Amino acid sequence: MKKKHKIILIVMIVLAIAVFITHKILTWDEPPLDDSDLAVEYLDIPDDENALTYFHHAADLLLADEKEYTSFLEQAYHTDEYDPEVSGKFIQKHAKAFELIKQGLECKHFQIPKKDTFIEMFDEIEIVSPLRKIGQMLSAKALHVFKQGKEKEALDAAMELVKFGHMVQHGRGSATTYIVAAGIKQTGLQRMRQILADCEVPAELLLPCMRRLEDFRTGNEVLIATLKMEYRVHRSLVDYAVKSSRATSPYKRMIQNYRFKPNATKNKIMQMYRSAIKEVPDSWSEIAAAKAGYLGNSDELMWKIQYSPALNAVGKAYIETSIPPLTLLVRQKHRSNISVSATQLFFALKCYKLDHGDLPESLDELVPDYIDEIPIDDFDGKPLRYSKEKKIIYSVGPDMEDSGGKRQRKPVTDPSDKHFWLHDDDVFKIDF
Repeated sequence: MKKKHKIILIVMIVLAIAVFITHKILTWDEPPLDDSDLAVEYLDIPDDENALTYFHHAADLLLADEKEYTSFLEQAYHTDEYDPEVSGKFIQKHAKAFELIKQGLECKHFQIPKKDTFIEMFDEIEIVSPLRKIGQMLSAKALHVFKQGKEKEALDAAMELVKFGHMVQHGRGSATTYIVAAGIKQTGLQRMRQILADCEVPAELLLPCMRRLEDFRTGNEVLIATLKMEYRVHRSLVDYAVKSSRATSPYKRMIQNYRFKPNATKNKIMQMYRSAIKEVPDSWSEIAAAKAGYLGNSDELMWKIQYSPALNAVGKAYIETSIPPLTLLVRQKHRSNISVSATQLFFALKCYKLDHGDLPESLDELVPDYIDEIPIDDFDGKPLRYSKEKKIIYSVGPDMEDSGGKRQRKPVTDPSDKHFWLHDDDVFKIDF
């Protein structure tokens, strides 16, 4: 073999080796890490002991006639259109459904079925949607009962709504379920405060209701379970993307493997959720200062997916724009607990006014006859604020600035402050 041919052969071999090594480097993905610590723990619950069974049976009955359901809600919520006869007939007609709800509320457990794939997890929306509508029904029922002059029964109905939302929030669902359930519970607490404004129920019956609300605070364990489930959702979505986007040609496959590395993406998501779970017990100021992650701009996501030349560009774009921050869920938890505390104070203030004919000058006058201690503002760790003059109870809100109970709607001026949409105090108006 001539020397020239040998040189060409050697060059070709070197190029082939270089191409092979480059291909391996560009398409290499990290090995998957152990995520067993982020597994969601499910209980082995028979259907007849799972509140979800009763709630869904009730929803099937209540929502069988969508027009009737919508009509009931519209006239129940609007004073001008309220017809006690229509509401009464609806509630009487669906007595079995409301009895099923009551049976569900008596269950010890509420658990959403275990889901393994992204498609199955996406179906959780179909599970949660009827529950949200049941919440609307219970709220309308409480209002109807109150308008019939049954004040204590109306408070009990509102308490059922709070318990219903609390149970759903504990159901091992995703962040969507967590937020929907928090909204249901918030509606029940708001309905309770509305009823208190005009009711004349004796203090000896109101105080036990106030104490019972303590059972419906959102604890860290619920938030941790939600974060674990949310991690599973994102991990499953990555797996789904891999299965549904297999390239046909070797070249396209190499480019795809360069721009999207599933294991590296999942490992990064896993680290983010581990870090978030570790931060759950931290104070609001520490969590808010982290400013980690956010639901970003969809246009930015599409640009990075289609054009960015960076290694694992698709995975990084997904993480940067689709993973919600811990602050979003913690803020929801704090506001839910503050609403519980404010409602407890409403009960105590109502009892005080029934006994003394006027509101107290300060919340300290409620201790210890009406409440054991002044509830804490979850945002700054100080007692909730109260103004007799303005007739309000308020929290300083996520910006931790005491604005005197003003509902300020300030635009966000700091581009890095993405986890605050609006800054304001959380205000609860006292209408009695």
